[in-house]
Amino acid sequence: MDKATIYQFINGSVIVVSLLIFFISICKNRFNKIGIDSENCSKTWERAFAAIFDMILLSIFFYIFYTFTTLIELTLSEKFEEIFTVLFTWLYFVVLESSKAQGSLGKMFQGIKVTDVKGQRITFIKANIRYFAKFISVFSMFLGLLKIPFSKYRQALHDNLANTLVIKRI
Repeated sequence: MDKATIYQFINGSVIVVSLLIFFISICKNRFNKIGIDSENCSKTWERAFAAIFDMILLSIFFYIFYTFTTLIELTLSEKFEEIFTVLFTWLYFVVLESSKAQGSLGKMFQGIKVTDVKGQRITFIKANIRYFAKFISVFSMFLGLLKIPFSKYRQALHDNLANTLVIKRI
């Protein structure tokens, strides 16, 4: 790596960390009126296993789907495959989290669900905010996810930004 690339990486990292700190400071005291006991919030490992379960499930689905399209000799462009994968993944999370299920299949398997801060089902719009805010959590070198075990209500940065909680199903 040359010096210019290293400087760009450092500058980008500083910007990302600065934005993360900014968002955390904005979100830190937003939930003084949470109607959920913090003991009902899901554990970090439950969320991690739910995410792994979802990724395995989606991988199996896409493998079967693209194998099937090959077997029936349906030629899909690489661009179509990318767009389909992105759209299906987006809809998978947003639709399930805003539905009566209140969570992806991984979350249902783990016995957890996504709610607003009052314990109610989230809207489709709020599920979208949560989904796209996950990119901030991940692209900030996972700092947005690493705050889960240290937050009183075990919220990731995307939960703070979307005003959501992940709690145990009762």
